[in-house]
Amino acid sequence: MRSRKLLLAQVILAVALAANAAVLAWAPTDRVPVAFPEKPATVAAARLKIKVTDSMYWLAFSKDSQSLFGAGGLRQLSQIDLATSKEEVILSQIAGFAPTTDNRSLVATVWVGEAREPHVLIYDLKGRKIAKKFALPKGTSYQPRVTPDGKTLVVAGEKPMITVIDLATGKAVATLDEKRVVQIMALSPDGKILATTHYDPMAFPVRAVILWDLEKRKILHEFPRVTGDSLAFSPDGKELAVGSLGRVSFYQVAGKFEMKYSLMLGRLTGSAKGLAYSPDGKTVAIVGALNGLILWDRQHNRLLNDFYGQTDGGCGVVAFSPDGRTIAVAGWTGKNRAIFLFDFPSMKKPPPKPCPDE
Repeated sequence: MRSRKLLLAQVILAVALAANAAVLAWAPTDRVPVAFPEKPATVAAARLKIKVTDSMYWLAFSKDSQSLFGAGGLRQLSQIDLATSKEEVILSQIAGFAPTTDNRSLVATVWVGEAREPHVLIYDLKGRKIAKKFALPKGTSYQPRVTPDGKTLVVAGEKPMITVIDLATGKAVATLDEKRVVQIMALSPDGKILATTHYDPMAFPVRAVILWDLEKRKILHEFPRVTGDSLAFSPDGKELAVGSLGRVSFYQVAGKFEMKYSLMLGRLTGSAKGLAYSPDGKTVAIVGALNGLILWDRQHNRLLNDFYGQTDGGCGVVAFSPDGRTIAVAGWTGKNRAIFLFDFPSMKKPPPKPCPDE
């Protein structure tokens, strides 16, 4: 009885802290909450704000970290030169895109004609032209992901299935059937594991995060009743971060499949719509649907910094540059859409301890 009362007291304390805290963290092994004050550690402004024509849903850096690719609600793919802040629209009517690891081309899914038939375009970045085009199976055009070797494309669609396509031939080589519609997809760095989030009110369980073995075309593991609004693999592929309403959870996906750590986000962040690991895997950047950018030290599980109010509105996507020096965040500033660039090395300092009189 005493242990139950103690557990109830801990839950009440955790809820009270979460209501007035920026971040509440606990590890599944000890269930000990650690609260951080809502007051931002710094009020450092973004290094650069670039106004763009669209509200970006997807962002990706070029391999040399000199430009950004983005697409959003207007269904146009833009390239932004970070040295000049110049934006160039290179494709339209897109449903999604993914850069290849060699940085020579972009793979985009598009809708063609009045019937909005799904197609794949391979865009040659050096030649500034469409190098290849082929049709997709009907209903499959969302969340395109390209394996690191550049040979395979994985796409989701309106129906509860995932299609695996050979980019050399343009032919579907496999279908991963699922009973729930795919929401978000992420590929592991080696391209062997596909992580997907699902939601279907008519299925059971309603929500789930599933890990697929792409080589064997089968489910590796399922985390049932887990909501996923964003996904990100660690650079070594051993961990998967899952963002949801007020929470980011970290799952071990190598050897054992289990949750290792969880963050309860403060009320100012809302749902964790965007996640990105730093290239060295030591830091996770988190952006919220309401307002804010959080940097979490995953190596020591501590708050590095939070930047509430720096994007003047909701954020939906975040990306690290390959050189690890820049963080790009897409948000809204009134009627003007913008991309905010932060200098990562200057943001890594841990928050100072509060003064005794605070």
